[in-house]
Amino acid sequence: MRVDRLLTTGGLTGRDLVHEAAPAARILSYLNAARRRGDAPAEIRAAVDEVAALVGDRLGTDPAAWGRVTARLTERDPDRDPVCPVSCLMEP
Repeated sequence: MRVDRLLTTGGLTGRDLVHEAAPAARILSYLNAARRRGDAPAEIRAAVDEVAALVGDRLGTDPAAWGRVTARLTERDPDRDPVCPVSCLMEP
């Protein structure tokens, strides 16, 4: 995979995956699959940890925050560009 190569060679970091790479839906899908692979680049752990921290800090147990993320992921939020990084999904 191209993302694997970029992570392995330093062209992309785990933090970049969360805060720069888009679209968020694809990045989240990639992270979900990659974290289960034994051959995944080490930067995957950093990205998964960053997403977990964002979820805890920005979403927590707030149903409205989770509703915003769901609307953004499913392109039902007309005020947000659906092609944005993971971190922008979780903005208030």
